[in-house]
Amino acid sequence: MKKHHIYIIVLIILLSFNSCKKGENDPFLSLLSRDARITGTWELEEFETVESIYSTDDYYQQNRTTVTTFDGTIASNTTTYENSSNINSYSFAQEIVIDKNGNFFSANTEDGYFIETSGKWWWKDSNKDKQGIEFSLFFFDYDIENANFVIDKLSSDEMILTIYYTDNTNNEDYIIERTYSGTFIYEKQSN
Repeated sequence: MKKHHIYIIVLIILLSFNSCKKGENDPFLSLLSRDARITGTWELEEFETVESIYSTDDYYQQNRTTVTTFDGTIASNTTTYENSSNINSYSFAQEIVIDKNGNFFSANTEDGYFIETSGKWWWKDSNKDKQGIEFSLFFFDYDIENANFVIDKLSSDEMILTIYYTDNTNNEDYIIERTYSGTFIYEKQSN
């Protein structure tokens, strides 16, 4: 009978730990809350983004798709137009500091230029689920202001953020349809 009670208690404990797993790729078992895991200093290790623009406005020149990748030191973007393409490569680094009080600081070094961003972050989908985070980041001439990032993985040493959004402008003079998606992989440097 005592063994039966012990098995039930162990099962309840294991199920309660598993309920802390929010993201599909989160660790099975973590003794740290999502609040504790997300705070600290994060270094961008890798990413890939895709931006597509369809426009009838002369400012955008042509419809285009830009794919940007980052391997930890070099960023490369390939922009494909209707009749041509352009490839750019440059050095890049990004560090984000997220604190428990809802503040963040981002420092980018992009081809020798230093860009700082700071502001507030918050859990996008409520304090209970904590499957998304919203804050502003700056990447490669794109200011992702108040962007909704989905947290694909949040462990004590790795964070994977994904993003997808569309922006459409339609008036009597022109149409601009923009889609942007990406995956960003960060490694924790310190708490």
